Amino acid sequence: MTLLFSLLVLARIEGLYSESQIQNWCLGRLFIFQVVNFFFFVILSMAILTHASDLSLMGIPVLLGKSVPVQASVFMTYIALTACTGFPLGLLNPVGLVVSQLLYMFSDSPRQKRGALLYAKTNFNFGAAYPQHLLVFVIGCTYAVMAPLIILFLVAYFALGLLTSRYSFLYIYINTFESGGIYWPAVANRLLASLFFSHITLIGVFSVKDGYYESLSMLPLIGIVIAFYVRVQDRYPKFAEVLPVSMAQAVDEIMEQRKIVRVPRFLLGFCLFGVLSRC
Repeated sequence: MTLLFSLLVLARIEGLYSESQIQNWCLGRLFIFQVVNFFFFVILSMAILTHASDLSLMGIPVLLGKSVPVQASVFMTYIALTACTGFPLGLLNPVGLVVSQLLYMFSDSPRQKRGALLYAKTNFNFGAAYPQHLLVFVIGCTYAVMAPLIILFLVAYFALGLLTSRYSFLYIYINTFESGGIYWPAVANRLLASLFFSHITLIGVFSVKDGYYESLSMLPLIGIVIAFYVRVQDRYPKFAEVLPVSMAQAVDEIMEQRKIVRVPRFLLGFCLFGVLSRC
């Protein structure tokens, strides 16, 4: 929480005032911090502690190649612990629950009591939630081949996340701003970067174990990831930056219909999704 608050302050200092831009800025910085501070630091520290006797500067790549597959159990435990504690706490929202009950106790008018009960309904923090999920995806891509058992933990993590997030978006979170799809390029680029990093890691592990043919067989996969990244960058990010006229007209029509028919807010999202899928 301290790191996230510091990033929010730094984003304001840099001159970002839009909530979507601030959270997108925090998403990128927090993702880098978590990958470097947790993922690389755990691998490097365990490698140093395990092979402290024969440690040398030239032998660090070999040391990392030997220690990466051994750390799979540590990351399995981390994914299981995060899934079993993070998502239930997100549903419980203990801080918002306690504060709302205290405000309700000291409220006098019905309007104040209503506002106190709505205090627990918070806005979804994309800048804090996405880096955590992306870190789990990086771990899964890296260890899916070396330790296939981790795939079960990944499936359980994202299945529980889908269940709890669907409930939270329907009944807990209040949408206070529209991002216009600005998070899609940020998340998609980091997903492809995770795949690229996992392939590089496998090449290093195969090379340390004298699997030169296996390392060469990974090169086409890297080329496919790079080609797909170029294709994605050529076609899709512009839709997140500039809304086409046809989509803007369709959105205006839906908004006018909502004013007349009073379409519920959660149904409006499905209407917009249908419009975007047809374009």
